[in-house]
Amino acid sequence: MPDLVLVDRGGVAADWSGIEAAKAGGMAAIGIARAHDADLLAAARADIVVTTLDEVDLAALSDERLATKGR
Repeated sequence: MPDLVLVDRGGVAADWSGIEAAKAGGMAAIGIARAHDADLLAAARADIVVTTLDEVDLAALSDERLATKGR
């Protein structure tokens, strides 16, 4: 089993089904809010919600945690 899997829902705005699928599969999920849908992504149980992947804390990711920079 791989250590890290990235799934891209193809940039579909306001589509939180990818978050729900990841969580149902026991995976962590990053919600990327692009259409003022941060609340919907959080409600779908995204572990973190960002507007760009630049906001993801890479040091935390290397420690197998999801966090945003500065948190």
